[in-house]
Amino acid sequence: MVTVQGESMTPTLADGDRVLVRRRRPGQVSRGDVVVLEPPREPGRWNVKRVVALPGDPVPDGLRETGTVPDGALVVLGDNPGGSADSRQRGFFPADQLLGVALRRLGGQAL
Repeated sequence: MVTVQGESMTPTLADGDRVLVRRRRPGQVSRGDVVVLEPPREPGRWNVKRVVALPGDPVPDGLRETGTVPDGALVVLGDNPGGSADSRQRGFFPADQLLGVALRRLGGQAL
């Protein structure tokens, strides 16, 4: 279980929501999954973001990188583009920092 901090996933998740997380390996993640991962520059803190591109996918428009997503990397974005520190600012997130996939908000519906 992870507690959401901040507004980066609004309206899907709000600050203080608790989500149930199932551990997954990077190869078990799909585009559109809401994932929990440790940000590359902030060890010990968890980010909750949506996967928008996987290794081998084209890099989405609006990112500073171009080409395809490299092996061992994910492109993740918050649902609230104005309040999210995500791949738009930080580039690729290392897939080995993945904790798992958020399944549902506790007391709420599946994500």
